[in-house]
Amino acid sequence: MPYDLVVKGGRVIDGSGSPWVWADIAVNDGKIADIGKIKKDAIEIIDASGLCVSPGWIDVHMHADHTVLGNTRCESYIHQGVTTATMGNCGLSMYPLLEEYRDDLISYLKPFTSGLDLNWNWRSLSDFIDIIEAEGVGINLVPFVGHGSIRINVMGFADREPDSSELESMKGLLTQAMTEGAYGMSSGLGYPPGVFTKDDELVALGKTLSKYDGLYTTHMRGRVENLKETISLGVKAGIPIQVSHLGSSCASHRELSGNHEETTLKAIDEARANGLDITADIYPYVAGSSLLSQVIPDWAHRGE
Repeated sequence: MPYDLVVKGGRVIDGSGSPWVWADIAVNDGKIADIGKIKKDAIEIIDASGLCVSPGWIDVHMHADHTVLGNTRCESYIHQGVTTATMGNCGLSMYPLLEEYRDDLISYLKPFTSGLDLNWNWRSLSDFIDIIEAEGVGINLVPFVGHGSIRINVMGFADREPDSSELESMKGLLTQAMTEGAYGMSSGLGYPPGVFTKDDELVALGKTLSKYDGLYTTHMRGRVENLKETISLGVKAGIPIQVSHLGSSCASHRELSGNHEETTLKAIDEARANGLDITADIYPYVAGSSLLSQVIPDWAHRGE
C-alpha cells in the first residue's frame, strides 16, 4: 500500500537540537510513518527541495482565546507554522465570566477581541472549550486562566487587598479552572487590576496553583527590579514560572540597554541554579503593543 503523503527532499529539523538532515518524510493516517530516503509510492507527494521541514511550532505567548471564536480554523496561525497556541495570557482570559462583574470584564476585554460580535454565552473554561470544540478547532490550544479575570469576577476594579472571603472565592475560581483543563495561571501586573495586587495575594493563589502542578506565567510590573518579585513568588509558592515578553514587560528598552544580561538573564540563570524552574520568552524585534492603561497612573483606574 502506498503512503498517504510523502514530503520529499527537505531539510528536516526535528526539534531535538540535532543538526538538520536531508530527508523524506512519510505520513499515514495523520502520523509520521518513516523518515529517510523513501522510495515507496505515495498518494500525495510534496516537493520540499530547498525548504525546511519541522514539527509544528508552539507559540508560548498568545491571546488565542480573544479571537478563536472569530475563526476556529485558526488559519493565520497555521500559515505561520504554529500548531499549538496558548490562551489567557497577561492575566486576561475570556473566562470565568460570572454575573456580578460580567459587563466590566466584557468591556475590558473588547480591545482584544478585534470587533468580533460575540454572544458571551459561557461562564467557565469548560463552557468556553465546549463552544470551540463544537465549532471545530484547527490547532492545539493550551489554556491559562487570567488572574486579572479572576479578580475582576470577584471584586471588580477595587484598589485594595481582597478580604478573606474574596480571596477564598478567587482560589475557588482558580481551582475550578485548573480542574477544567487550565495549564496554569497568568498575571498582568502592569495594568488593572494587576496593579492593585500585592505579593501576598499572588503567593496565596500560587500555592493553590502548586497543588495542580500548574505554571505561572506573568506580564511583570514595569521595571527591572520586579524580576526579583517574580522570582521570590516562585520560591515562596513552589511554582514554575514563565516570564512573558522579557524586556518589554519588565522595563523599557532604554533601561535594559547595555545591562540586559547583567540585570535579567543573569538573575534568571542564578534562580535556575538555585533550583527554581523559571524560563522566559522574548520577541525578536524592537516594538511592542499593549493597552493605553499602562501609561495611565494606577490611581486613575480605581473602580474602572
